[in-house]
Amino acid sequence: MEQHFNVSFAVDEETGGVSVNYTPDKAADAYLGVTKIMSAISTGFDEAQIRDMIERDLSFVALDLEEMVGSRASTLTRIKGRIIGEKGRAKQKVESATGCVLSIYGNKVGILGPPETIDIASEAVQRLSSGYQHQTVYRFLESRMRRLKQEHELWKRSDEP
Repeated sequence: MEQHFNVSFAVDEETGGVSVNYTPDKAADAYLGVTKIMSAISTGFDEAQIRDMIERDLSFVALDLEEMVGSRASTLTRIKGRIIGEKGRAKQKVESATGCVLSIYGNKVGILGPPETIDIASEAVQRLSSGYQHQTVYRFLESRMRRLKQEHELWKRSDEP
């Protein structure tokens, strides 16, 4: 990360705090990139996924479940269960439909994926959190992905001579 963004990190051994030193000419871009990566790490993504995010320029979104449903532990546990689904099926369906990766860590849901589908995955997670039936969310995913594919086909055709 230091090489990619041309920054250096300093860790305070007493507090564990991390400071980032930026080069003045690239500070804004580096700050945004490092902030995105640190957020992804804090939602449970591993080193390989972070490296993939950098190399493929994937988008990242973090959803705070407490903001969406409140802070009661029983409610948060139930909502995380809805997002994961029985035997992980709901999470897997969102991931396979959108090409995104979900990480449920603490009270946050991290979504890492292609810029064109990350909003669809985010909307699906929000719908599951709001109590929509799983089948309704799956139909939403199918519909939105079908529409995205059609739009992509239109763009391809308009680029042809």
